[in-house]
Amino acid sequence: MNKNKYMRFSAICLLLFLFTQAATSQNTSVEEFNSPARDSLDIPIKYCLIIPSGKFLSKYIEIQIDYGQEQALLKNSYIRNKDGSKRTFNSIVQALNYMDSLGWELVKTYSEQETENNFRSYFLFKSDGNAKLPINQQS
Repeated sequence: MNKNKYMRFSAICLLLFLFTQAATSQNTSVEEFNSPARDSLDIPIKYCLIIPSGKFLSKYIEIQIDYGQEQALLKNSYIRNKDGSKRTFNSIVQALNYMDSLGWELVKTYSEQETENNFRSYFLFKSDGNAKLPINQQS
């Protein structure tokens, strides 16, 4: 009987955890990408770093953008579609072409070794201050 109570308690805790995560997840309403990228101090964003990552059990990649803003835990700045969902790319080349289409110019690429057999690549972009930033800036 004691084991049954423990199992029910564990299941309830798990459900509560999942519901609270869903309730506090990132707002999916996204600004239209028609205005230049600006930071929280209303300064034009001229540089950004994109970091590709593979999706689990998928051939597609997602791109995280670092543009100098402080990011809340678990609310990473990924390239997003206009509906707020994470945008996926077939390859890094597709992502680079996408950034170019928004007015960003590739400046430098580099890689860091994370583990013995794993490297992470970074791509630094520059803008004239009028490029668009395809992320949720309202989070």
